[in-house]
Amino acid sequence: MRFKAVLQFGASLLLTNASVGGPAGAPHYPDLITLPPLHIGIEYNPGTGRKLLRFSNAAANLGEGPLELDPVNNPANGTTDAYQRIYTHDTNGRWYAVATNYVGTFVFHPQHNHWHFENFARYELHGVSADGSVGGDVFASAEKVSFCLVDSALLDPVLEHNSSQTYTNCTPVLPQGISVGWVDVYPWTLPDQYLDITGLPDGDYWLVSSVDPANLIQEGGGAAEYNNTSAEKVRLASDLVWVDDVVPAGADTGVAGGDSWKWISANPAPYSGSLAHQSATKAGMHQHFFTGATGMLAVNTNNTLITYVYLDQANLPGEIMLQWLDLTNAEHRAYWGTNGISLGTDGTPSRR
Repeated sequence: MRFKAVLQFGASLLLTNASVGGPAGAPHYPDLITLPPLHIGIEYNPGTGRKLLRFSNAAANLGEGPLELDPVNNPANGTTDAYQRIYTHDTNGRWYAVATNYVGTFVFHPQHNHWHFENFARYELHGVSADGSVGGDVFASAEKVSFCLVDSALLDPVLEHNSSQTYTNCTPVLPQGISVGWVDVYPWTLPDQYLDITGLPDGDYWLVSSVDPANLIQEGGGAAEYNNTSAEKVRLASDLVWVDDVVPAGADTGVAGGDSWKWISANPAPYSGSLAHQSATKAGMHQHFFTGATGMLAVNTNNTLITYVYLDQANLPGEIMLQWLDLTNAEHRAYWGTNGISLGTDGTPSRR
């Protein structure tokens, strides 16, 4: 059982109708806001020792007008240039463009299989200052992150100029953007959505995300140009191996339902360590377990407990359940497959 320790400190963002539409004929600029990073976790490769801090990132537009970027092919240098189109409306509510400004380039992203606007975001892992705020030291960074800009979800439906979902594709011919009140979400599962933290010491850090770090996008000046950064405090901790090759100190092994506790080293090879314990091939509910360990595992809020189970394709179980005992009781269970083992109450920590 390999214990993966990652702590994410909770954060919330309270949104109000802080930006209202300006008068007819005046330029209506976007106002880009970075939401606190979420879904934070560590991807660890035990074979290479590489550690990646993965997280989801979200950039919202809470301004008076849409963020719209138009792709224009530039045959002189072979690039696809990006132009920001700024809108206003007349007294009848009809929208039209009042300015078009060059803001950068688009590039094809082969892993995502669509076109990205270059240099739209920057991710950094900072130290913690003595007063607990974001420190000046940067321990990991991805400074030139490209984005496919789309309306992923409606975040603030009460802004005056919010609209229906407008930007949905990232091609070299269609505009990209984020409509008023919408947010563009980049999930942690994407191939390049991470910071490499290999070799960093355990401890507290600030994960800082910035949208438009080079001020390429026009947001109308003033405060709107300087509210593009958000930070989330995280704690990095190393994997703690609790059960590998041997049960913890002081533990006694046991079986039930005709199972067995059998250590193997091959067929299949253990995922971690040199030994694994193998269940018997039996019908009905059966289990193997250990109790009475003096070498206990300290668990903190938001830690992740990982166990590796190899499934024999010739003898697939209908359900696998993992049960563990804390200092008070054993009402902690997780199951995969059918909900056929009646221990605990389904949908609660006693059976989830």
